[in-house]
Amino acid sequence: MEEIKRLNSDKVVEHVEENLQFDGYTLDEIRHQRALVAVRKEFAKAKVLEQIDAVKDRNPFAPDGSLKAAARLGSLPMKIMRGLNYTDYIMMGISAIGTARKVFSFFKKKKK
Repeated sequence: MEEIKRLNSDKVVEHVEENLQFDGYTLDEIRHQRALVAVRKEFAKAKVLEQIDAVKDRNPFAPDGSLKAAARLGSLPMKIMRGLNYTDYIMMGISAIGTARKVFSFFKKKKK
């Protein structure tokens, strides 16, 4: 009885292995896969471009002076940043460094 079961199971395994044989893709399947990849690529490209546009809208140092996101916020620091250019930021940095140097020299130990 065991031999009959074993023979039947061997035949089933052989039958399953015959059905697993891969004959390759048809031209239509390949064309479909290529079209699907192209569509995914276009969606990814559009998503990246939208993210870049969102970053550009939030840039406070835009060269054309437009602040779309900052204008919607309406906060005072954003309005100040809109009116300043790069030289103003450099001058503010130099004055802040000078002030910090004076404060640190006041607390520094004096040599005798």
